[in-house]
Amino acid sequence: MTSVSPSYEEWIEFCFKDGYAWFNGKREVNPKFEIDNPVLVTDYLTRLFENPAFIAQRYDRHEIAEAIWFIFGVGSGYCSDMREPMVPPEKQIKCIHTVGIFYQNLLDKICNRDGTMADVDVTNTDDVDKAVYMIWDMDGLECGAMERKYAYLASPILSVLDSILSLRTSTCLKSALHGLGHIASCHPENVSRIVNDFLHKQNDSPEWLRQYARQARKGVIQ
Repeated sequence: MTSVSPSYEEWIEFCFKDGYAWFNGKREVNPKFEIDNPVLVTDYLTRLFENPAFIAQRYDRHEIAEAIWFIFGVGSGYCSDMREPMVPPEKQIKCIHTVGIFYQNLLDKICNRDGTMADVDVTNTDDVDKAVYMIWDMDGLECGAMERKYAYLASPILSVLDSILSLRTSTCLKSALHGLGHIASCHPENVSRIVNDFLHKQNDSPEWLRQYARQARKGVIQ
């Protein structure tokens, strides 16, 4: 490890250009990108999630898809870093809340072929949509609502998942339902309430998505 940390802009470029390939052993990078500072990681994540719109103009869909896998998954471990004891709980909670902004201001705009196929399930055919669908199944964010030692993160996570269910694209909706399905056994009443509200308010959503919501409510999802 090195004591020199990358700037925010350097970190962004690493995440969207090199991170996924580096994790898979296909690229060498400067050791400074192996950040040994969970507070800095949390600050960088929060900054990205709060203001993500530029990503769609700067990077192509393949780069964005790989970066989503890297940032939210075990490739970087950033979501685990964010929950380290040295990171103040208020910073952790703020970071979780900004995930909802990330969905609203970036993912909901680029998913489902930039919204042109909003009701079609493309989570098995489009790299971006596949990655977005899996955000809450990467051994990262969802753990904050599943382990007792992170009990203070459960309510923020449920709130974010609930907020995502008001978005437009079916991939973002399915992604949130996927997350709710994974934490249903830990928070059955809250998950049932959120899914029931979704089914009531989004009564014009496609039947395949409504069926997925019913499965998520029971915790039976893939």
